[in-house]
Amino acid sequence: MIDPFTWARAHRPISEIQLGNSARSFSLNLRALDLIGSYWAEDLAARNWADYESGVDFPPVGGEPIQLSRSLCETCAALEAMQPDLNIAMKFDQLVGLAATAPDLFEELVGKARRINEEYQEGKSDRGAEIP
Repeated sequence: MIDPFTWARAHRPISEIQLGNSARSFSLNLRALDLIGSYWAEDLAARNWADYESGVDFPPVGGEPIQLSRSLCETCAALEAMQPDLNIAMKFDQLVGLAATAPDLFEELVGKARRINEEYQEGKSDRGAEIP
């Protein structure tokens, strides 16, 4: 009988990402999305987008309303899911706030996260389905 609970998961190293400059800087731990993480991110994005579409306003950032987009929801959900310790993770709402208040840092984070996922995909042999 096959018992997949005894098998090891594919190794996904944790990368500490440093962002910003002396005025605004922070670090964040990220690891590539595996199949389970990509499903979780997809559901998180869909939930937040459905809430927004049904009239639930996103909290204002810097006193200004936020207009969510499906793409922003998907990106912020993936970034939340890529954080290995969800107890200290930068949550979806915080990531949207970062996109609004520091788009340069947000884009830097997105670029680094994209590279982490691409490197994981390039090194992947037969570890599961492709992550979009």
